[in-house]
Amino acid sequence: MPLALKKSIVISSAFVALHRWKDAPEKFAFLRDYHRHVFQVWVQIEVRHNDRDVEFFEALEKLNYYLGKELSNRKFDYSCEEFASLIFAHMKGDYAVTSVLVMEDGENGAVLELTDED
Repeated sequence: MPLALKKSIVISSAFVALHRWKDAPEKFAFLRDYHRHVFQVWVQIEVRHNDRDVEFFEALEKLNYYLGKELSNRKFDYSCEEFASLIFAHMKGDYAVTSVLVMEDGENGAVLELTDED
């Protein structure tokens, strides 16, 4: 079977928020307290052709609006996985989102990726 190339664009942004893991094990008890991170976000959007049927700036505008209105400068009991799920849900209505990556301070993070697995 011949291989097919998939095309996608990637947009990125960031937001600052406080979060915690209130059920962290004793070894990582410090994570039970709210702590600040710069959360970097990358959203991958499938496109159908080389003349970009999705404009970077339009998709980025939608992402930045959501990050600024709903996530920036607030406190959450959310993990990176939960942030990725929220961002995915917000963007999928207008775009063919295939993955969302959320990183904490460029060190650790989570990827939410659309698959055809059950």
